[in-house]
Amino acid sequence: MQIRKSLLFTLLGVLLLIAACKKHKNEPVGSSGGGSGAEGEQIMQLVDVLSSSQTQFYTINAAIGGNPQMSVLQLRDWLNSKDNVASTILRDDTLGIYIETKAGLPTIFSVMSMNDDGIPYTRGGARTTGLQVLGSNGSCSHPVDNKKILIWAAEGTKGGGYSDQGFYNAGELAALSRKITDNTAGTKVTIIENKACTPKTISQFADYGMVIMDTHGLEIGFFAGNRVSISETTKDTAVLKKAILDQLGQEDYKNVLNKKLLVADVVWVDKKKGLNWQEALGDHSYHVFITSAYVQDNMPSLSKTILYGNMCYSGATLNNSYWPGDPIKTAIVARNPAVYYSYAFTTGKSKIVSNDFAIAMEDSIIKRLFINKDSTGISNLKQDNTSEYSDWLSTPNPPYLFFTRYGADNYCYACGANLVDDRDGEVYKTVCIGRQVWMAENLRYNAAGSVAYGPASYGRLYTVQQIMDGAGFSSLSPSGVRGICPKGWHVPSSIEFSSLISSLGGDQEAGAKLKKAGAWPTAANATGESGFDALPAGSYSVGKGYVGGTLTFFRSTTQGSGNGVLTLYLHDFTKAVTQPAYSQFDSSGIYPWMVSCRCVQD
Repeated sequence: MQIRKSLLFTLLGVLLLIAACKKHKNEPVGSSGGGSGAEGEQIMQLVDVLSSSQTQFYTINAAIGGNPQMSVLQLRDWLNSKDNVASTILRDDTLGIYIETKAGLPTIFSVMSMNDDGIPYTRGGARTTGLQVLGSNGSCSHPVDNKKILIWAAEGTKGGGYSDQGFYNAGELAALSRKITDNTAGTKVTIIENKACTPKTISQFADYGMVIMDTHGLEIGFFAGNRVSISETTKDTAVLKKAILDQLGQEDYKNVLNKKLLVADVVWVDKKKGLNWQEALGDHSYHVFITSAYVQDNMPSLSKTILYGNMCYSGATLNNSYWPGDPIKTAIVARNPAVYYSYAFTTGKSKIVSNDFAIAMEDSIIKRLFINKDSTGISNLKQDNTSEYSDWLSTPNPPYLFFTRYGADNYCYACGANLVDDRDGEVYKTVCIGRQVWMAENLRYNAAGSVAYGPASYGRLYTVQQIMDGAGFSSLSPSGVRGICPKGWHVPSSIEFSSLISSLGGDQEAGAKLKKAGAWPTAANATGESGFDALPAGSYSVGKGYVGGTLTFFRSTTQGSGNGVLTLYLHDFTKAVTQPAYSQFDSSGIYPWMVSCRCVQD
């Protein structure tokens, strides 16, 4: 009896050991029992499927005379016959295949066609002149305070990444940046492109008021800028693992094993090469694909960020091909962006975007947000401000692929956010003129010795010494002299005043535009077009009294001839403005005349 029990326990032990071995063999990497053997098999199958798919695609395409879509269909049949492929799903446009390996790692094989000039049709192709959009501002109750803009160009300047592919020619990204900074004061554009657009960088999106994503997209994610290069001839598992680890790093390598990042292949079909589809197959460079699951885990809350997905499938909320994972718009919307621009059908599905359309929409939205200062509610619309643009190249007939918006309709980059002086709690209106942000009211800070005459809106009058507050004179731009101004603002130099005048059409017209309409005796000489709202606050001198009602002065930080200080001068009798050259002083050099002060933002 005791012998039977011992045999029974021995048999049970053997069965448990066998079960444990089977579990270990089939267990996916990332679970508690995943060992180096299973991991090695996953990596080896992934590389084999990627490299063999590319070779087979070129072979098929050459044999049938160059038909990418038919080649993809035949490639899928070939993949389904391979022992290391568990399943395949064909993309709806028949130019892509989602592949699940037997060892459990997914990947994507995708084809992008190029025209006779070797330029891709979708995202990265020919240029247009863009759109000359003139909108009406729309409803703007939420000025965007964060003026930091990010252009996240995973496919950036041609030749700057891993190949000659790219969305931009040399200098174009810089031109985009200037279009923003030259037209909206206070903006700062950061450009991250090509290899620098690693998956981890999407965790920085919340640091910006707006992010423009220029990349390739699919229904369940989009491409990062970094890639993995793997030699086709490498068959050693340890070597493959080290190659991927060295290029991706431990964190991204782990995310590949956990299926949150995919290593995917994109083949560029170039008609100019005729039937010579066989390319150099010794080394393969594969895209790193950021999935919706990775977005959900690593993209922060974007409640104060405008996000523009300028990529294929960016508006997908329904999965065209039923690929595993949430559609990309669903994942991004879960990060609660203030506004999200994307491309979608009215059904919630999406598709590839023609590059001409993507370039034109990028041009249009930059002009509307940063030049016209339109609200987010109308910035993706046609000039009638009621209908959305549709991709006239990829969907010339219904159903149309529209340039859509999700989220708030009342955000804008219009200037005018109030300035609060933390010294006394005084609140001032501000205005953007050219590339400068100015106070739209005279300073009212009650500095020792300053005086006030007339209405409270005239503010206070200050001596040069009070305005400079101990600082030395400056002719720089910006002056670098805070002086009597609130924190974050400074007293303008004569050059900064000259820039103000130049942006308003020159000294013969700027005076009328600087003066507040209805506040000066001669209405024709005070149109108030600029929003600067200068008032006839006059000047004051001890012993000579107050002079006001028809003139005003604003000191600069720049010293003129002798003991003079260059001063902006406005008078009721003319539309012109006297450039900062008017000096007021006496022989003692005490600068007795007290005048108004306007500050400009740092």
